[in-house]
Amino acid sequence: MKLGRRQFLPLAGAAIAAPLFSSLAWPGTSTNKPKFNAAVVDEDPTPVFFAGPRQRGIVEIPAELLAAKASWEPKLLSLPGVAGIGVGLREESGILFEEPSLRVYITDRSCTWLGLPEEIAGFAVSIIKRHFTPCMAEPCAAEDLSRQQTLMGGIRIANPAIGFGTLSAVVQALDSDQLLGLSCFHVVGPPGNVFPLTVWQPDSPPVAVVGGQPPSATDNIGHVERVDFPQTLTPTIPFELTGVVDAAVFSLGEARTQGRRFSPAILGQNAPDLLVDRVTRTTKAVLGQEVRKRGFRTRVTLGRVICIGMRCGKEPWTSANTGNTFLIDQAEILSTTDCPFAAEGDSGSLVLDRFAPTAVGLLWATNTRGRISVMSEITTVESQLGIRVVWN
Repeated sequence: MKLGRRQFLPLAGAAIAAPLFSSLAWPGTSTNKPKFNAAVVDEDPTPVFFAGPRQRGIVEIPAELLAAKASWEPKLLSLPGVAGIGVGLREESGILFEEPSLRVYITDRSCTWLGLPEEIAGFAVSIIKRHFTPCMAEPCAAEDLSRQQTLMGGIRIANPAIGFGTLSAVVQALDSDQLLGLSCFHVVGPPGNVFPLTVWQPDSPPVAVVGGQPPSATDNIGHVERVDFPQTLTPTIPFELTGVVDAAVFSLGEARTQGRRFSPAILGQNAPDLLVDRVTRTTKAVLGQEVRKRGFRTRVTLGRVICIGMRCGKEPWTSANTGNTFLIDQAEILSTTDCPFAAEGDSGSLVLDRFAPTAVGLLWATNTRGRISVMSEITTVESQLGIRVVWN
């Protein structure tokens, strides 16, 4: 997707639409009703920048803003074209300011005639037209296609029936202490696939022709055991599929059979250097936090969390093909360098705090040129899949 100018434009018909919007039964007193005539930050197509230094530290979120989001989110999401809500940095004309705001994500301008608010409960509202897809962008660094005898986070994996992505980390099952590989569901696919439609490192062979010779299993490392992705059908019209992660774990028995070893480390910029030798803690991301990740496509990149608690629309990846698929409680990251934070093939990367071996997220999507990315909270991934990222 080509990146171009971003504009801060007034909403067409806002003056007419405000009475319709304000007639909705908003929570709170009349003094807390939203102010109107908001403007929209258009995705087309200027990149987002920080108003000041890129590294500014944690931004505290007032409890009143969280309460306002909880109260008004259902009403905002009931409006046509509103796809997501989050709490993050105020964004105006492609510039991010060091103050918290309610971030409203729209799919297109068809909803703007409703007159979305510029302020709710005294907090600024940033209205953003943004589209996220599984990681798609052009990297600054050369991709890492190396075969790693010791499996660890940050390396390339592939499924011949699906495509390719990044191994987040070698993790441990809570119920058995079994070591598993972690990545995104849209990278490794569903359970039940049999050889050769399994997980490979660094690359998968061409799918065998019926009646032909089966491929060598040398680089086959495992098969998918369990997954979690949006499957909950909402009782709405049109209906939606919702979930909290796009994640999967796969066995590593095949890798062990092939003599592979396993490590809790995350690979660094260039092998054999390590980003961390092990993850020592998992926690939820916080607004303003500086982060890093290692994906096979862009290698080590740096960013900053600009939104949390975000409801994010996702490209459909189920047979239902509804187009109304959403992940809840996601976090948005903006690159703090001139390069993308992620590119195609980085889906599955484990996102870490920049200054500590603490995991905060599982990367699954980007927008435009990859400077803005989306991750699921790693603590949610752990609970949904029954795994621990920290192990000895």
